[in-house]
Amino acid sequence: MPRRTQISAGILVFRRKPELEVLLAHPGGPFWAKKDAGAWTIPKGLVEPGDEPIATARREFTEETNLVAEGDMIALVPVAQKSGKLVHAFVLEADFDLSQFASNMFTAEWPPKSGRRESFPESIGSLISRCRSRSSRSLPTSGRCWPNLKPVSA
Repeated sequence: MPRRTQISAGILVFRRKPELEVLLAHPGGPFWAKKDAGAWTIPKGLVEPGDEPIATARREFTEETNLVAEGDMIALVPVAQKSGKLVHAFVLEADFDLSQFASNMFTAEWPPKSGRRESFPESIGSLISRCRSRSSRSLPTSGRCWPNLKPVSA
């Protein structure tokens, strides 16, 4: 039986240099081509029935960035998007070499209703966003960076 709610999983990577920085990706494809504000997101993808969210998050992160997310992660409380999709996010501290950033490709009919299929990168770029924190020892859980960020254990 198909799921009623779509579920996605992704990884929020951060590093301390000395300010807190997070890695975000810009979706690829023609729909996102001229959109910037509100488009940057964590690398994430759909969780297939029977798959674990953390395994999906690791797989999607590698597919969309060409980077491998290794190490212990903190699960955040899932967030429901306006669309109804439930997003599971995991936090990982890592300092990636972004010169290795690359994305897998997907195909879509383009232009719409043309019958032609074209290939597009799933992510077209990476961004390091700097966030000021009251404490450099812990990931901020409130404030202007992530006002609703909550670890699952909280």
